Amino acid sequence: MVIASFMLRFVKEKGEGEAAGAGSRWRVYLRHIQSGKEQYFATLQAAFGFLEEYLAKDETGEEVLDFEFGANKEECEGEEDGL
Repeated sequence: MVIASFMLRFVKEKGEGEAAGAGSRWRVYLRHIQSGKEQYFATLQAAFGFLEEYLAKDETGEEVLDFEFGANKEECEGEEDGL
């Protein structure tokens, strides 16, 4: 069994010299727990795209997994329960 754990954090950043709330935007912060590598994304979709690519490859970079976010319960029938 291989486990890949990630911490997903949302950070609201303010633009320099701007009033509170004006010009601020959300960033997605993703950390791979096992390696400690961190990365920021402008959108949640970009973060999920990164996760899909990361989880679809083994440590040599070889594609090994047909993985897709958004699978519904029926598509996962017979698999272990999640959260």
